[in-house]
Amino acid sequence: MGPVEIDGTNAKHPVPYKDGYPTVDDCYNTSHDFAVKCKFANGIEMVVDSRSENGILFEGTKGRMFVNRGKITGKPIEEKWDEGKFGPEDLVRLYKGKPFEYHKNNFYRCIREGGLPVSDVFSHVIAMNTCHLVAIAARLGRVIKWDPQAEKIVGDDQAAAFFARQPRQGFEVPEV
Repeated sequence: MGPVEIDGTNAKHPVPYKDGYPTVDDCYNTSHDFAVKCKFANGIEMVVDSRSENGILFEGTKGRMFVNRGKITGKPIEEKWDEGKFGPEDLVRLYKGKPFEYHKNNFYRCIREGGLPVSDVFSHVIAMNTCHLVAIAARLGRVIKWDPQAEKIVGDDQAAAFFARQPRQGFEVPEV
């Protein structure tokens, strides 16, 4: 359901910030050197950083596994932990009854035929919320708290103001 605490104290910015805004006009204002810690209610910690290879590193008591769009490496892969454990029916279940194919093709297929794509909206919203929270915490240079149930930043009005803004007039999203 998303992190409950995001620590943005380990982020450097191209120019100094004051109250979450760069002190120099017309300047690149996104941190390019950061290691932001996200803590989850179940005790898992995730570090989003710019200081390592692009991808995701899973680290546990039995080893490490690194995944990105070009490779998957680590002890589970080298030792073939999953060899013989998954069959074609597991792939069908993962793809919710659709054939195994690239994400974009799967998405188009679900539009044509109905059904849910393998990359569902719910998990992507959680992932994007986490990305936005990381950016806000880094921008403010502090720890922020997140209520994943209510999908709100709590106890920090300034940080909460960065999470959502007033839409431009004429571009409001209607409440359903």
